[in-house]
Amino acid sequence: MSKLFPLLRLVNLTNIHLRFARKHTFLLQHQSYSVSVRTNSQLISNHLNLLSQYNFHKPSIEEILKSNSAWNEISSTELKNTIEVLQSYQFSVNDITDVFKSAADVCTIQKNDLIDTLETWLTIQFSLDSLIDLLSSQPILLKIDKEDIVERIPTYLLIFNNNRNKLVLFLKICPEVMYENFEDIVEKYNYIRHKMEIKPKEFLNSRVLIHDLNFIKTRHIFLERSGQYHYRTKDMSPIQSLGNPTMNSIFDTSDKMFSEKIAKLSLLEYETFCSYFTQELAEEDDESDLSEEEN
Repeated sequence: MSKLFPLLRLVNLTNIHLRFARKHTFLLQHQSYSVSVRTNSQLISNHLNLLSQYNFHKPSIEEILKSNSAWNEISSTELKNTIEVLQSYQFSVNDITDVFKSAADVCTIQKNDLIDTLETWLTIQFSLDSLIDLLSSQPILLKIDKEDIVERIPTYLLIFNNNRNKLVLFLKICPEVMYENFEDIVEKYNYIRHKMEIKPKEFLNSRVLIHDLNFIKTRHIFLERSGQYHYRTKDMSPIQSLGNPTMNSIFDTSDKMFSEKIAKLSLLEYETFCSYFTQELAEEDDESDLSEEEN
């Protein structure tokens, strides 16, 4: 938690600024392969039998097991332990099915580590239903270090004024904020919030934070220089709309759609701008590095 103190000191209620012989050889190879297939088939059969004991829907789970080769590396003991841990935290059969559908390797987490992660998530005080919904829809969040939960969640809660329902939505749409480089995420948030003057609620509808900062700057400045992005002036009402494009339309669209539909220019003009702006950003980085060296 000590890493958060510099960030938290910068927080105020209205304007938060935040500071992972060939023929015989062939026959021998063929024979070995056949044994391997039989072994894997038996393992999958064992998984199906085990899951049936826990009342999983057999056709659905059978499709999941056969579509992901990772299940060939998971033991029945690992599968059983994972089911029992999740059920002990009130995950339903359907919830666990959703977890297995996209993250079979959750079963490879040590039992005590999985319990520790779940216990850490519970300290955030989400409603249990909301937490289960979050973790079953984004099971990668079961695989992160519990230290990341402790370090990052308080910061994200500040962004949404301690509204845990909004935070759940934020993590569902962009779970990457829990495991990608935290300093980079904070830097991207600060740019969007303070340079672009975009309110936190728009982060609930966009995956902007998965993009690198230069991409974010490029699209923002292209809109600004094309006259399609505006800023609030002192004489404007706080509730007056600026008419700017939504954040997801700026950052979660293809280059073609962004340039033609949002910036009202051609794809070629956008691509040309990107080429020049890349150099502009590089020169800014060089000047910043030089300034740091002088200081």
